[in-house]
Amino acid sequence: MSKRWQVIEKSVGSDWSLVRNDREVLDRFDSKESATAAAIKYITSRNCDNALTKSEKLHSVECFMKMNDAIFLGILDGEEWYMTHPKDIRNKNVKTNDRVIVDNKDEDDTIVHVKGERVKESNFFLLEGKDEVSVRPVPGT
Repeated sequence: MSKRWQVIEKSVGSDWSLVRNDREVLDRFDSKESATAAAIKYITSRNCDNALTKSEKLHSVECFMKMNDAIFLGILDGEEWYMTHPKDIRNKNVKTNDRVIVDNKDEDDTIVHVKGERVKESNFFLLEGKDEVSVRPVPGT
């Protein structure tokens, strides 16, 4: 079986390229699953394998990967760690002084992301300047 999968990353202002400085993820892989496992290990080593607290780690995240329809940050304390919204995010098109609160909810239902909900978009403001990691087929295979 040919090795058809690779781990790539995109830094700010650059194109997709092979991950540098990590021998394990520079290889090509037989399956998407094995490449994804290597990418998870790589992301975990960059984001989680340090002495910082969880909140400090969140602010010092170096890279991320879209996985399970969310932004994956690594394996932290034995569990998958995803970026979550730090607060309720409201629809910017609704004027705040016109808001009517009934039973702790907006009458016009303007909350678009609830606090604690997983972030799904890679253009989320906390990800600015971070490297995006992905698993892709080797070109030409």
